[in-house]
Amino acid sequence: MVTNLHNWVGDSASRDQGFIAAIESIRSQFPAEDSWRAWCNFEFVAEDGSINDVDLLVFCPQGFFLIEVVSRGGRLEGDAGTWTWDSGGRKV
Repeated sequence: MVTNLHNWVGDSASRDQGFIAAIESIRSQFPAEDSWRAWCNFEFVAEDGSINDVDLLVFCPQGFFLIEVVSRGGRLEGDAGTWTWDSGGRKV
């Protein structure tokens, strides 16, 4: 596991091994500059009362990014409107 970064909040302790590996891969390459911030593995309550979880939220000079970690084999391709998942020659 990567040592604590001052600009990274949260951990991956409560998830499966695929999630931990993905988050630690990102974390190991995450810049230590103050202009970069990350919050990992947290929940919030929406106005409708639903509880929602966030895998990773990153703020950086280029903007902010909400990252959902999905453990599924294959290749994901597409653009802003259409995504295709190629899994062993089967496109979904």
